[in-house]
Amino acid sequence: MKKNTSNEQSPTPPESILQLLQIVAGDTSLGSDFSQAWVIREFQPGEDLNGDSNDNDNFLYLIRQGQVCLWGFDATLGREVSTQLLLEAQTFGGEHLFDHQTLPYRAIAASAGCVAQIAISDLKQCLNRIPNLESDLQLFTYQQQALIFFKTHTKLRSLSNSTLEELLSYLVAMKITTGSSLREATAPAQGRFWLAGGRIDNSEQIGDSWIYPDVTLSDAIAQTNVLVYHLSIEHSESVKAITPDLFPQQPETAQRKNLPIIQIPLPVPGITEQPDYSKIDFYESGNQPKSKAKVWTNYL
Repeated sequence: MKKNTSNEQSPTPPESILQLLQIVAGDTSLGSDFSQAWVIREFQPGEDLNGDSNDNDNFLYLIRQGQVCLWGFDATLGREVSTQLLLEAQTFGGEHLFDHQTLPYRAIAASAGCVAQIAISDLKQCLNRIPNLESDLQLFTYQQQALIFFKTHTKLRSLSNSTLEELLSYLVAMKITTGSSLREATAPAQGRFWLAGGRIDNSEQIGDSWIYPDVTLSDAIAQTNVLVYHLSIEHSESVKAITPDLFPQQPETAQRKNLPIIQIPLPVPGITEQPDYSKIDFYESGNQPKSKAKVWTNYL
């Protein structure tokens, strides 16, 4: 197999992923059963790595060599678009291990290489053997899903993948529980919002965006658990260099209140004061290697 000569370099992955690579290479310190559960699969450029069985739900894939491009379907454009280029030591698949409502994608080989795959049923039995493995994989999944959503469901699809990834570092994901008022849950936090998943009882659609307090939502009630991305007004000046149209006018800052929602922050540069929510901090993109080139289905 030809060695990958691309200039793309993968930053050092988290310790949990390094341990996975050692196990795949034959390290049986965590038990021979875990080591033997991995299957090595070589691939060639253009090969569909997850389409034959269509079961990302059933396997986790770890790239040992080469590059894999993720493709999501953009209904507005009527075609698939590239959302992220994965490098060595990155993972894909197994999304339903962390969230049952995810956007689909295809993983297409962008070069020759090989992946190690493991059945989710086997992975579950070994998650507690490697510190932070479950949380690391969960954070990688959230970041991939965010990239797919913005690239396929929003007007930000015109941004390059690398630019979009830079913008994501300023975002916070808000999970709003069934029966909550969308207006009450989001209004105290000023800035721009995107409806990313779930079902509400008004005309708002997945991918819709609004600015508070410039635009006040009707009193929509979440019919299911709802996912909303929030870009704080505090970052308006920072994101102008990325995309200047997100904040055409700056509303005055209002005091925030505690809300009955769960927030999952994406990587935020520097230290930014956040509301006192239960949080799962995303790693900065360096821990899950960046893409050179750089999705949630409706909650049912």
